[in-house]
Amino acid sequence: MECIENIHRYFIQFMLKNGISTIPRATRYCSKVGNETISEEKLGIIVNQINRVISNQYFKIIFAKCEVTQVEMVIWLSLKNDTLTKLHLNFTERQLEYFQSILHEIINSEQRKLMFVVCINITSSLTGNLSRDNALKVLEKWIEAGYFVKNDEFVHLGPRLIFEFTSYLRSCRPECVCCLCSEISFTGKICDSCDKIFHSFCIERYMRSHSSCPNCKEEWSETQVFKNIAQDNTTNFIDSDIEDMDYSEVVNEPGPSHRR
Repeated sequence: MECIENIHRYFIQFMLKNGISTIPRATRYCSKVGNETISEEKLGIIVNQINRVISNQYFKIIFAKCEVTQVEMVIWLSLKNDTLTKLHLNFTERQLEYFQSILHEIINSEQRKLMFVVCINITSSLTGNLSRDNALKVLEKWIEAGYFVKNDEFVHLGPRLIFEFTSYLRSCRPECVCCLCSEISFTGKICDSCDKIFHSFCIERYMRSHSSCPNCKEEWSETQVFKNIAQDNTTNFIDSDIEDMDYSEVVNEPGPSHRR
């Protein structure tokens, strides 16, 4: 049985509350509650130790790069049910319909993103009543939790949503799979010759030693659909100092989670 110490319990609470975090924010938090300097390498050890304990509850913490912001993140995942039905645990029926509507519009749009104002206006097409003010609040909550990413005036699928609903997304858009790492990619780079998609960071790493597409072997040329997407003004995933965080994140005594 893995030995769990207070720093592990604190970090579990931190991830349950936030859902997603930048690595610097996570290391600062662990350093604060652990009264020692926690490096990125030590954070990885802590996460591995936690995962061995929470895996039997169908939870997992992963490190993954957001393909929109290019920022490396720490993400809390629920793996118990890879369908939208599990969202019933946290959303009202109307919020779930709103979530599904945004998701549907994004994955079926040509550029795989929606203008923020369009996301708010989706409320008018719901079967029930959801005010725009309430829609704005819940959408901002989903952005903070990593389900969506607000980049300039656009909303994209967030890394937490992509990893929690991988099977669902693969079934909806089987062509949106990076040909190098075989993970979902919605805003990567597309080969102009074969139309295959790659994560920006995957193809950039590959092209350091190659000049042709890894799939069709033609000279690499990129379509312009998602070009320069990460240069927009991303407003979430703010890497705030630990002093700016909710003080309760640091001082709450670790204990059993009340998450259902």
